[in-house]
Amino acid sequence: MRRLLQIVSTVALILYFVFLSLLLSYFLFLTREENSLNKKIEINEEKIKSLKPVESKYVLLKSKLKELVEILKLEEKPKETLLNLESLIVEGISMEGIDYSGKELKIRGQAESVLILDKFVKELEKEGKSFFSQAEFEGVGRSEEGKYYFTLSLSR
Repeated sequence: MRRLLQIVSTVALILYFVFLSLLLSYFLFLTREENSLNKKIEINEEKIKSLKPVESKYVLLKSKLKELVEILKLEEKPKETLLNLESLIVEGISMEGIDYSGKELKIRGQAESVLILDKFVKELEKEGKSFFSQAEFEGVGRSEEGKYYFTLSLSR
């Protein structure tokens, strides 16, 4: 009986040490994997940081291409109107969007200052009447940065 008790306690002690060694091995494995994942995360974060300038250029290019596609989809008369309008645009005015429906062409844009917007309006009044029958500002607003946003409606 004593011998049996010794064997059982020895086996239990061996099983306990095997369990501890397995637990320690698993802990070391998890630590190594965690370190490996942290290194991969750092590498990917660096890749993302290096792509930020490219991303902003991509967004800008995408918006410009979208506007170009919109212009190319227009019929001939609005294209002519746009080309004529382009000759009237003064420095400091930028176009942000174009909508065409039927006989009306709506252009969204931005002016660097109220003086530039005023100069653009005077150019429209002076030279624009030969390109379109009616030009009307549907909305003008000022941003916190001091830029003026406008929506211009042109009819032929």
